[in-house]
Amino acid sequence: MSHLTGPRVAFSGRFLSDVSTRNNSRDNFKNPPTGDDEWNAMGGATFEPLRCSLTGAWLDTAFRRDDAALSYVVTGAADRPSGKMVDVDPDYQLASEIWGFAVRIFDPDSGKLAFCGEFEPSSFRDLFTRQLGNPNADNKQPAGARFVSTLTHVEWGEAAEHSEVLKALKATSPDLLAVSLHQFGYYYPQDAANYRTGTLVGSIGARLPGELRTAHVGRRILPFFGKDKKGNPAIVLSCVDIDVGSDTIGADLGHALLIDDAAGTITDLGKWLEAGHTKALAIGFAPPDGAAPPLRDDEVTLLGEAPIMERDWYLRTGGIAEWRVDSSSMQTAASSPLFLYLRTDEGLVPLAGETREGLFMRADRFVCRLEPQAEATVSFKVSRFGAPASGITIALGACTDLGTGQQHQDALSYPDTVVTDQDGLASLKLASGTLYKRDDVDGMVFGIAYAPLLSDGTANPRASGLNQFDQIVVHQREDFKVPASPEWQRDVLPILRQYAQLYPVMSQHLFDLADEATVVTHARHMLLAMERPITDPNYMPVTRDLSDAKRKMIVSWLTAAVAQSSSQLAQRQAAGVAGAHQAVTLAQTAATEVGPDAKTLAAHIASGLEKPESI
Repeated sequence: MSHLTGPRVAFSGRFLSDVSTRNNSRDNFKNPPTGDDEWNAMGGATFEPLRCSLTGAWLDTAFRRDDAALSYVVTGAADRPSGKMVDVDPDYQLASEIWGFAVRIFDPDSGKLAFCGEFEPSSFRDLFTRQLGNPNADNKQPAGARFVSTLTHVEWGEAAEHSEVLKALKATSPDLLAVSLHQFGYYYPQDAANYRTGTLVGSIGARLPGELRTAHVGRRILPFFGKDKKGNPAIVLSCVDIDVGSDTIGADLGHALLIDDAAGTITDLGKWLEAGHTKALAIGFAPPDGAAPPLRDDEVTLLGEAPIMERDWYLRTGGIAEWRVDSSSMQTAASSPLFLYLRTDEGLVPLAGETREGLFMRADRFVCRLEPQAEATVSFKVSRFGAPASGITIALGACTDLGTGQQHQDALSYPDTVVTDQDGLASLKLASGTLYKRDDVDGMVFGIAYAPLLSDGTANPRASGLNQFDQIVVHQREDFKVPASPEWQRDVLPILRQYAQLYPVMSQHLFDLADEATVVTHARHMLLAMERPITDPNYMPVTRDLSDAKRKMIVSWLTAAVAQSSSQLAQRQAAGVAGAHQAVTLAQTAATEVGPDAKTLAAHIASGLEKPESI
């Protein structure tokens, strides 16, 4: 079981992604704009669910309409700031990551917790132009992406006990949960009421041993190419993850379907392909060789259908369809490619299918931040028709500068190939090599393509689906020697000034990072943020692009500034105590020599109060 089968819940709503965009261009690192008229220059990298609620609950493939969980809501953490969404680097913005995010589900009536968990940092995958038929809709962003991750440190609450589905989910996977987030319909126009927000659809299910933390590697159905309105080749159905159990098949269609608008209205693909109106999406075995669509039902063995055109089907189900299948068909499915068909009023149209070899692979946590003289490990998993594929050789491509396309094979050290073990797993060890530099932007960003080798020794780039986005991404940090006694002007200011220029929200709403006196005043707050673990939502810098050596240097300078401020404060306090003692002595003398009224005055002097008006 996974989030595709077994006990699971679906949710939908909106999300806020207040990303900063001034750091999108390398030119801005050297000469950032002085105005705030560029798109979302004041972004603070916030990622937060908005008005999200559970919309579906399933147990034993059945939708539980009366389950208590259907009245619950979905939010971020209750006791800390929102999660953060950041790019890897201006040279690679196709693997934005969510950090410091927690998923919390509770009963809004009682306030009781159902469960909450930490969203393991994850990068989006399967970027796809979903609003293909209406790319200029009000939101002005036709693309969508999805995040697959694991909820760790799961805490279950009283509200879960009122839900049969959540009780079953807890029993199946008490400590780890699988989560899938589909994001689309993002609003770009600054004058739009929904500016910087989009639609969020997701599902949560079991995360079982042997699965990757940020990818589901079961089976994958890959798209065929259709045509857009102008007759150009276009993907009309993106990649679909499939999970084949003992007697059920689950499919995550939620990110694969074209939509007409930001609300997620499913596109009538039959009309789009001029093949009649869409009735459903069906799953089955491969069509007969040479058969021309539309196909008849008796030409194809079908296993189930999803009513994708039903009102609210997408938002209610999270885009997941699950079917119970007879034992004979399950035996055939264990080693045969599965296909998806569009059912229209004219017949069946094949839209997507597995490869003949049934191979599917992905890298887990494929974005690495690599310090000089350091190493990183990336895990792979390979399956063949859903089963772990052992002995598969994975070929690694050249080390390529993602900014220029140039190859720098000496920048990183890694083997040409790795081989999967009996569990279909393989580990790639990367070591930092020759250090290269870019003007004004710290470090370098490299990409390494990967693909399994087939029996004839050739690579199969389609094994990971939309392969142009599936690669290892390494942000190699610059070498930096931490000075024994860091100085503001020489060491700290050049770094903080750049952050102040790139992220004006910091200077305008918190404090000016480029002003020494202001930074000293807030040194304790900066230390608190810069010494937190990188997974913390308060971690500074929020972009997580500062090398460890430079961060330690700033921490050293801030620590010295705090110590100096504390010393000066102690001196002032000591001087104040001495002055207070002198004032008390004078007051006591005055009280003895002058009389009762003077005693009242002396008491106020000794306590630091102003002279009473009666004197």
